[in-house]
Amino acid sequence: MSLGLREFINFTKQKSKLNYTILQSLLALLIICPYLLSSWIDDRQKIFIMSLSIAILTIIAFFTILNLTLRDCKTRKKRELFSPKTIFKINTLALIYLGVFPSFFIYILEFDTFGNEFLLTILLTVIASDSGAYIVGKLIGKNKIFPNTSPRKTLEGSLGGLFSAAFVFTSSYYYFTGLGLSFKSWTLYLIFLAGITIAVFAQLGDYYESLIKRYFLVKNSGTLLASHGGILDRIDSHCVGIVIAYIALVILHHLNL
Repeated sequence: MSLGLREFINFTKQKSKLNYTILQSLLALLIICPYLLSSWIDDRQKIFIMSLSIAILTIIAFFTILNLTLRDCKTRKKRELFSPKTIFKINTLALIYLGVFPSFFIYILEFDTFGNEFLLTILLTVIASDSGAYIVGKLIGKNKIFPNTSPRKTLEGSLGGLFSAAFVFTSSYYYFTGLGLSFKSWTLYLIFLAGITIAVFAQLGDYYESLIKRYFLVKNSGTLLASHGGILDRIDSHCVGIVIAYIALVILHHLNL
C-alpha cells in the first residue's frame, strides 16, 4: 500500500503539493486500525459492529466523493487547471482507497476460524474478475462502457469478468468445504451472487484508478512491474473488492443466511 501511495504521489505531485511523510503516516494508522480496535475493545461483538459500520460508511463516502470528483473532471475546461478542492477530494479518496480499505485484509484474516481460506478465495475471485474481463474483452469486446475514462473496458469484458469471478468464488467455496473448512451452509444462489457482487465493486475500484490516471494524463501508475505498470495498477481492484467481501461475509455468516 505504501508503494502504491508513492506511485500516486509521483503522478500527482506536479499538480498538488503533498507531504508524503504525513500521508504515509496516516496510511499506516488506517491500515493497522483492526489491531488498535482489538487492543482497545475486548468484546468481539463490538469490534464486529464497528468494523461493519466502518466498511459501510467508508464505501458510501468513497463513492460519494468519487462521484463529485467525476463531475469535476467532466466540467473543467482545461486539463492544465486543477482545482484545490478537486485535489483535496482525490487525496481523501487515496487515503480511503489505500488506507481504510486494505485494513479489511486484516479483519478477514482474524474473522472466525476460516479467515485464511476466505481471504484466499477473495484474492482468487478478484484475479478471476480482472483476467476474465481482459480475455473476453480482447476476444469479443465491442461496446465501450467508459470510452472517455477507460477506453479499453467493454461491456462484454465486464460481463466476462463477473461470471469468471462468480465461477471461481463458487468453486473455491466448494473446494474448501470439501476439505472440511466450511464457511457456512450457504445456498448456491447466495454464493454465486456474492461472487458477482465482489467482482462488480472490484471493477469499480479499477475504474476509479483509471479515472485518476486519466485526470492526470498518465497511462500507468508506475514502472515497477515493467509492461504491467505499477503496484497501484495491480491492487486497484482488490482494495474495493475486499471491503465488499467483508460485508458479504459478516452478513452471510452472522445472520445465518
